This record gives sequence, C-alpha cells and structure tokens, in this order.
Amino acid sequence: MLVACRFNFASLVTVSLLLLSRIFTVSTESVKTTNEGGTSGNANAVGRRPIQLTSRDFSKYTGDGNVWLIEFYTPWCTHCQEFSKPYANIASAFHSSPEEKIRVGKVDCSEEKSLMNRFHVTGFPTLFVVDGYSVYEFNGKRSEANLMNFVRGGYKKEEAIPFIVSPMGPMGQLQQLLVHLGHMFVDTFRWVQSLSGMSPIMTGMIVCTFGVFWGMAGIILLTILTKPKLD
Repeated sequence: MLVACRFNFASLVTVSLLLLSRIFTVSTESVKTTNEGGTSGNANAVGRRPIQLTSRDFSKYTGDGNVWLIEFYTPWCTHCQEFSKPYANIASAFHSSPEEKIRVGKVDCSEEKSLMNRFHVTGFPTLFVVDGYSVYEFNGKRSEANLMNFVRGGYKKEEAIPFIVSPMGPMGQLQQLLVHLGHMFVDTFRWVQSLSGMSPIMTGMIVCTFGVFWGMAGIILLTILTKPKLD
C-alpha cells in the first residue's frame, strides 16, 4: 500500500512537471512565432501570398479592420490544388494594394479541425468573406474575376449568415473554443502518456485535475486583474 502511494505521488509529480514543461514550451513557441511573423498573421510578413491562418490567430487578424477572403482547403483536394494558382493571384492583387483594405487568407482543414467545424465546412474548397462579425459564403464560380468582385463589395448584396449561428457570433466562438480545448486535451493526454508510461485512466485523471486547477487559477487571476480601482 505504501509502495503504491509512493508510486502515485511520484507519478503525480512527474506528470505535473511534464505538463508545466509543455505549457512553457507552447507559450514560448507562440511568442516566438508572433515576434518572427511565422507563416501566418501579418500580411506584411508574408508579402503577396495568401495568409495562413490558424485557430490561435484567426480571430485576432480577422478583426483587424480589413475585409477578409478566406479559403478552407486540404492539401489532398484536387480542386484545391487546381485553385491554388488563381487564389495566389487574387492574394497578390489585393496585398499589393493595401488601400483596398482587403486581405486574403487560407485555412488548412487537415490541421485546423476546430476552425473547419466552426465554419461548418463540409466540402473543399469553401470560401467565405469575413467583414467584422458578418460572414458571407461564396457560392459562385471560382474565377479570379468573380471572387474579386465578390470581396470588393458584391457580398453586400447577399444575405449574411445569421449572427446567432455565425462563425463569428457567440455560438461560433464557443464552438471553436470547445473543439480547440478538446484537441488540446487529447494531444496533451497522448504526450504525457508516451513520456510517463502511466495507464490511460491515471493519465486522464491527472491531466483533467491539472486542467481544472489551472482553469480555476486563471479565472481567479483574471478576476483580480480586472477588479475596478476605487478613486
């Protein structure tokens, strides 16, 4: 019994240290990517190419005041491959004319499942125009002229996706968060188990406990930091 307790305590300490290490590593990589520009985000960092968007920076950059044309694609999709050159031409045209305030981005659905689900994408390629909190799906012929006319203002003649179920609305934001947390839990679970060699049940319990603890700590910290100051 004593040996088992020691084993469980040692395992708990080991997994906790592994989780702390993972959090620090992910945070460092995120900051590094932001500082260096990476392959996503700021249009100035990627020149005239379509901007690769991820679940980490999607909301930040689509809320920058520009109108966004976004393609949801997969690398294995033949139609996406054929469309890559025309789409690159569209990106080059808009990114070389910043006065139009139009950005062209793309989302790799083989990597970004949470964004794919958030936009209810079921076929590839799928194209949307995001103008602030309004989202419009493009359903016309995928030619350069049609898409450029659509994003330049043609989308305003169409009906936007209802805000309550819109990818940029409350339900879309919540869905994206829940899916992202689910993927993060699974990835962390597999990572911890591969390093610790613990049973799936024990690993799951520890990861869940650790997540709840840090979630509560984050809520408390946010409450303290956002507490209004008295004059």
